[in-house]
Amino acid sequence: MIGSRVKFAKAEVGRDYGLEVEITGGLTGDEVLVVNPSGDVREGAPVRANKRKM
Repeated sequence: MIGSRVKFAKAEVGRDYGLEVEITGGLTGDEVLVVNPSGDVREGAPVRANKRKM
């Protein structure tokens, strides 16, 4: 993805399975998620997607 930027969204978390969590609302399923972001990631920051099917 070229030109992708961080956009924070509120997600409803269902069950917590440890390494995985269930998302029950707030996302459509078409998003690309940032996994393990650093503490200095800000809204609008440019990102490069490295797509991986979960």
